[in-house]
Amino acid sequence: MGRAHCARAVEDAAGAVPGVARVGANFVTKEAAAEYDPGTCVPSPIKGAIEEQEYTKSVKSWNKVKLL
Repeated sequence: MGRAHCARAVEDAAGAVPGVARVGANFVTKEAAAEYDPGTCVPSPIKGAIEEQEYTKSVKSWNKVKLL
């Protein structure tokens, strides 16, 4: 599986969390960032969605989240 595919899987999984507006994953830097609505979402489900995809070892900094 290529890096682009892995990044896309992380983006799709985290982006499916209700309240998440935008997600970006970069497997060169091993970071993911998300913008979310704090009225409907908190960071822990975003991390959970990434963990379910088994990419937590590849994403060292999943919690660079931004409030909308």
